[in-house]
Amino acid sequence: MKSLFVRASRPEALYTPGETITFLVNGSEIGEPVDYAIYHHSTGLLAKGQTRINTEIRIRAEKPGFLEIRLSGCGETISAVAAAAVAPEQISTILPPPPDLFEFWNSEIENQKRLATTAERHPIPAIGEDAYRKWHQQWPIFNRTIEQEPFPEIETFEFSAETLHGNPARGYLAFPKHAKRGSLPALLTLHGAGVADSDFPKTCSAAKNGFLAMDINAHGLPCGQTPDFYQNLSNSTLKDYFKIGRENGKTSYLEAIYLRALRALDFLTKQPEWDGKNLITWGCSQGGCLALVCASLDLRVSKCCAGVPAFCDCADSRFAAWSLLNRNDLPALTQTVLEQMQYCSVAHLVSHASAKAYFTVGFIDSTCPPASVYAAYNQYKGPKKIYNAPDSGHSNIPTEIWMDDFTRFMKT
Repeated sequence: MKSLFVRASRPEALYTPGETITFLVNGSEIGEPVDYAIYHHSTGLLAKGQTRINTEIRIRAEKPGFLEIRLSGCGETISAVAAAAVAPEQISTILPPPPDLFEFWNSEIENQKRLATTAERHPIPAIGEDAYRKWHQQWPIFNRTIEQEPFPEIETFEFSAETLHGNPARGYLAFPKHAKRGSLPALLTLHGAGVADSDFPKTCSAAKNGFLAMDINAHGLPCGQTPDFYQNLSNSTLKDYFKIGRENGKTSYLEAIYLRALRALDFLTKQPEWDGKNLITWGCSQGGCLALVCASLDLRVSKCCAGVPAFCDCADSRFAAWSLLNRNDLPALTQTVLEQMQYCSVAHLVSHASAKAYFTVGFIDSTCPPASVYAAYNQYKGPKKIYNAPDSGHSNIPTEIWMDDFTRFMKT
C-alpha cells in the first residue's frame, strides 16, 4: 500500500532564525518522485520542487513564523503535510488594534449591564445516570475515573439572561445538591463553531465534579429542541453567521456572540453558590476564542483554557478566507472587513487579561492557523503556558491534553 509521510527532524519542530530546518520524507511503495512546496505563513511560497521518499529537504529559517511543507504524489492521490515554528514567540498581529478598542468594549459592556437586566432560571430533571455514564465514556472531560469515585447528586436548570443585542444568553446551569453558599468554583464552557443545543451532559459532568457549571450555545437559542431545529437554522439564517455584519466590527454578529458570553458569565457569578474567587472559562476553537474574550473583558476570570482558539488574528489570510471573506469580494470590501474585524481580534483583547491561561496550538491547523494563535499568546498579559502539537491539525490535539491536562489545570 502506498503511503507518504513528512515531519521536521526535531520532534518539537522549533527553530530560531538562521538555523536550517530539515524535513524528513518517508513512505512506501512510491518509486516515482513526489512534488513538494514550502510556504511561510506570511510571505507565501518559499521553495518548490521534487524529491523521493526516504530523503531530506532542507531550508534556512530566515524570519519568525510557521513554515509548512506540503507533499503530493501519484498524481496527487496521496499527500502529506508538516510544519516547523521559527521563533514563534516573536509573532505579532498583522494589523494594529483600533485606537478606541477598549473604549468601545467598555461602553458596550456597561450598556449591557444597565439595559439587559432580565434573567431567570428554571429547574429541570438531571440527566439519568446511565445516560451520563454513556456520555462520559465518550467524552471523559473533568474526570477520567468515573468507576472509582462517587459523584454527588446535582441540581440542574435551564437559564435565560437578556443581552444587549439579539437573543438572550441561554444554556444549562448545574451544581452539587446541598452546596453551601459561596463554596463552589464556577466554570463556563463554550462551544466551537456551529449551531447546536447547549451541552447538558457536559454541564452535569462538571457539576458532578464539584463545579458551579454553566454551558451555553453561542447563538442564544432555546435549549432542548430537536436536531432538525438547529440544523434548519444552520442552513438558513445562521449559515455563515461569522460574516453577518462583517463590514462593521462594532455591529458584527461576532460582537453579539462576545457580549452573550459575557452576559452568561455575569449571570453565573450572581449564583449564591459561587465562591467569589475561582471563575474559569473553557472552550476549543470558537469556544477557545470566547474563553479568552471572557478572560480579557471580565477580570474576575481566574483561569482560562483555550484550545486551538479561533479569531485570534482576524487579518490572518488563511483564517479570514473561510470565516470572514467570500471569493468574489472586491479588494476594497476585503480591506474594510479585515480592518473592521480588528475590534474582535482576540490578540488585541488579551493585552488586558490577567487570568492564568492554558493555550493549545496545532502546527498544521488550517482552520485556526498557528501563527494567529501565537499572535494572541504573545500578547496575553496574564500567567500563561502553551501546548505545542507539531503533528496536529485543528481537531486532533491529544485528548490527554484538552481533557486531562485542562482538568488538572482547572483544579490546581
